[in-house]
Amino acid sequence: MTNNHKLNLKSKSAITKLLRLLWELDALKSQATDEERLRDFDIYIRDIRRFLEKVSLRAPSLDEIQVYIDDYQGVVEHMKVI
Repeated sequence: MTNNHKLNLKSKSAITKLLRLLWELDALKSQATDEERLRDFDIYIRDIRRFLEKVSLRAPSLDEIQVYIDDYQGVVEHMKVI
């Protein structure tokens, strides 16, 4: 397996994780009733969608994807607690 192929597999896996986080944020949003939280969810969801649109036009670095995964895993955990 070449290094490019390994990187592509890792990038696809990272994108899949980010899509799962997007799905989870959307599910949490559907349970929210507070206007401020709904607005926050809209911002988070829009940010991830914009990132995914941007990376669909080019190959993102694994580090770039990982930053989003780390940020939004924290957001999901925080929103579950509130």
